[in-house]
Amino acid sequence: MVKNKFLFSMLCLFLPSSRIKNKILSIFGAVISKDAIIGHSYIYTRRFIIENKAKIGSFNYINNEEVFMKEESYIQSANFIVGPFKLYLSKKSAIGNRNEIRRISRPICWGRSILRLGENSKITSQHSIDCCRPIYIGDNSIIAGKYTQLWTHGYMHSNNGVDRVRIDGCIKIDLMYILVHLL
Repeated sequence: MVKNKFLFSMLCLFLPSSRIKNKILSIFGAVISKDAIIGHSYIYTRRFIIENKAKIGSFNYINNEEVFMKEESYIQSANFIVGPFKLYLSKKSAIGNRNEIRRISRPICWGRSILRLGENSKITSQHSIDCCRPIYIGDNSIIAGKYTQLWTHGYMHSNNGVDRVRIDGCIKIDLMYILVHLL
């Protein structure tokens, strides 16, 4: 658990990337490999684990429950990652530049949520992702191009009048599952 999240986030933002920065951040309860790289980013989280050769670039705003990055995973630059959800990046998975990943707090969203990228998976640049419910992106899968939107909630409207019902559901993108079911 990260102690004094505000001071931790300020040190992430202002200290230059180095092994010394990693040691200082570890004092606050974060688990950081000596070979991890953390750029000038605002990171305000309850739990922070970053393994060997994982990287977080500069100009990211990360304010969520938990960040867990396996070895050689990375978050590039200028991402906006906000809300009460967990972020889990498997080995060699990545989030590119300028993505918006968010979850609204209670009572709008309920329960727990996670964004989990499988091994060697990537969300490229300039996508919008709603994490009201969990999102699982399987191994070797890519959200490519620009401006893709993933929504885990929506509404079904009545044919008569203004009534509507909210529908929430998780998203699972798994290349192997798709290939097996297409053949």
